[in-house]
Amino acid sequence: MLLLESVNRLRVAETLLQTRARTQVGLKANEFNAVQYVASAAAAGVPARPRQVAETLGVTEAAVSQLLDRLVARGLVYRERDPEDRRGRVLYLTDDARTALRDAYGELPDAVQELLDAIPVEDARRIASLAAAVQNVIDRTAMTR
Repeated sequence: MLLLESVNRLRVAETLLQTRARTQVGLKANEFNAVQYVASAAAAGVPARPRQVAETLGVTEAAVSQLLDRLVARGLVYRERDPEDRRGRVLYLTDDARTALRDAYGELPDAVQELLDAIPVEDARRIASLAAAVQNVIDRTAMTR
């Protein structure tokens, strides 16, 4: 029960943080989530593609195309030809988007990283394993409904 309560508190805190950041950047929820996805993909060193954004947001590719058009028009995202699929596009954040995210989150990423760095490696592995197991259960459950 303690773990579930802790996860719920963390989820609520993360939701409040996202709402505050989204409001500061001036985006709708799915627009902000798309920007966050592109930022996460870049941080992981993998390309962000419109199809993946659609899957992440749970919307159609047509809806994501319109959403991306708005983000491009606002100067937050740009598209380039996908080197692996000449008909496809890869998404990137503009400098303005990176600055907006940095301003919205302030020093939080550094403060969180300091807390996480203090966790012993073995404990971090167990937490990561538990989080992956929970995610797998949720993903499996979501696919069967």
